[in-house]
Amino acid sequence: MNTTAYAGIAFRRLHPPTTDVGTVHHSLGAYLDRVTRHCTALVDVLGDGFLRWWSCESGPRYGRYVFELLVEAAEDVRQRRGRSGVLACAGVAVFGPPSAEDADELLCVPVAVAQGLYAGAGLMFGAFVRDRAQADQHGRRLPGPAVSFVVVRPAVFPADIALLERGGDDFVLPAAHDDGRDVFRDVLGGRARVRDAARHYPRVVAHLAAQEAVRREGVMT
Repeated sequence: MNTTAYAGIAFRRLHPPTTDVGTVHHSLGAYLDRVTRHCTALVDVLGDGFLRWWSCESGPRYGRYVFELLVEAAEDVRQRRGRSGVLACAGVAVFGPPSAEDADELLCVPVAVAQGLYAGAGLMFGAFVRDRAQADQHGRRLPGPAVSFVVVRPAVFPADIALLERGGDDFVLPAAHDDGRDVFRDVLGGRARVRDAARHYPRVVAHLAAQEAVRREGVMT
């Protein structure tokens, strides 16, 4: 797909939530099997069906709808965490971007906003960008996936805190426990439905940006 074709893509959901990774993309199952060599905890998540998948196709102008899908997945993880603990996870596959750079541009803000919004609920969001290899915590090379996706999972203490603190001030540290808060209440002054998240996206972005500015000012003084 070229850049012109990508620019014309509208947002659409591709299937209902599922634990069958093969319906999301034919290569994702094999990719996750390879990743388990670097992250043994993933074996239990995959083996018992704790990882639930959402998928969508999106052009470059629809980050707010990607955010809405992340919110839907996050609320599902919160609901399942009461039964499954830290094994309750979600994956949101995002088709459309023809390159790693395009995927970065589409996912960067929605993922950061979701992380800021759900930090108080003890959730982590991590993007895996198509065709881009990563290094694990031991410096070993992780292969790049064939499709970009975002993992939503409960934070694991103290390992995740140490990981994020090494990243510096750009990361919002998650809470140790989910207190059941309505994550939109402080932003909107009231409750919001998950399906309205895209509509509220600009206000959430502005609210978190203002919070971050205050935090950085405090760090500098």
